[in-house]
Order: sequence, then structure tokens, then C-alpha cells
Amino acid sequence: MKHKLNSLLGLFLATSFSANAALITIESVDIATNFNESDLQAYWNSTSPASSQIVTDLSGLYFNGSAHNNTLFKLTADFSSTNPLEVSFFAGLDAGRGAEIFVNNVLTVNDDSNIWWSRNWNSSDVIGVENILFGAGSNSIELYWGENRNSGGNSFLLEETELATVEASSPAIVALFGLGLAGLAFRRKK
Repeated sequence: MKHKLNSLLGLFLATSFSANAALITIESVDIATNFNESDLQAYWNSTSPASSQIVTDLSGLYFNGSAHNNTLFKLTADFSSTNPLEVSFFAGLDAGRGAEIFVNNVLTVNDDSNIWWSRNWNSSDVIGVENILFGAGSNSIELYWGENRNSGGNSFLLEETELATVEASSPAIVALFGLGLAGLAFRRKK
């Protein structure tokens, strides 16, 4: 257990901030004998995380090696924005016990197979959600994945684009409407 915490701490201290998400955390818990692969979130909610770290760069290779045997992980990306966002999130996982993705607490991906992305972003085992439209305010993506033996490493891609919003004041809208009416009246007189 102590080795896992030290490994996690070393990984996170060696990274630098690149994602625009307000907060990205990865937590882990050891899997007990009562583990249920069919509902990772429910199992997670019945436990207490053994470790929790803020992640500042998702582009690395995380949790590689046997130190992460029989572990359930949770990645949370919390977004807070004054404008709408378009977000895509992909996970290359070694998840022998499956994975689940929740977007704003709604299950969007549920794969209880033995997932192995082979460290290849073109693999059919890469899971994710693409072009999610988040409104202004608070939004989240949660990924749960479980590994049973000798993790081959995990990596993540997060892309977010702030969508432009057009704001017009009431006087500007009235002026534009007036110009349109004037143009129609002028055209009708001709």
C-alpha cells in the first residue's frame, strides 16, 4: 500500500499543468474479495479512497506495473466555465476488470470486458466520449477502471474548446430590428 502511494506521488510531482479543466483528480482503492465488476461506481461508493492526487498533466503513462494489482481507480475531471464547452475525453487503459464513464452523473460508457489498449491510441479498446456539449457552469466526467494484475499502463486525452457566445445588449437588438424594418419599408417603396 505504501509503495502505491509513493508511486502515485512521484508520478504527480513529475508532471506539469496542461489541461484547462478546473480540477482533475485520480484516486485509488484496493479491491477486496467482495468486488463487483458489473458496477464499479457502486463498489467505489462503498469504500474509502486509499490515495487521492490532483493531476496536472494527463499525457503521461500512469500506473504501470504490478504495484497496481487489484486496484480500482477513479479519475474525475471537474469543469467550471462561464461559457459553454465542447469536450472530448479518451482513455487508453489496462483494465482487466472493466471501465465506466459518467458524464454529469449519467453512465455513458460501460465496458466490463478485459480492456487492453496495447499502448496504441488506434486500438479498438480505447474508450471515451466525444464532442460533449457542456453548458456554462459546473460539469464533470468520471472514469472508473479496475486492474487485476500487472498493469501495462494507462494514458488519457482531454480536449476542450470554449464555445463563443454572442452577447448583444437590448438597445443593440432594438437598433438591428429597426434597421431591418427600415430596409423592408425602403424596398417596398421602390
